[in-house]
Amino acid sequence: LTPSLDYNISFVSSNLQVATISNSGVLSVGGAGTSVITAIATLKDNSEINSSLNLTVNVSATITKLSQL
Repeated sequence: LTPSLDYNISFVSSNLQVATISNSGVLSVGGAGTSVITAIATLKDNSEINSSLNLTVNVSATITKLSQL
């Protein structure tokens, strides 16, 4: 698609506990798992074009409490 005002793009995540995506396309990760991220372009004639990707998030974290010196 060529950038123009003739379409509107929206984004959807299939698993909001794993990932969310803003209206501007900024992806935020919430935890480990899988999600399908879909971009949907709605054209001026109300037809749609979409594309999806499978996202896998592997989260590993260690929390360490630091004592005061």
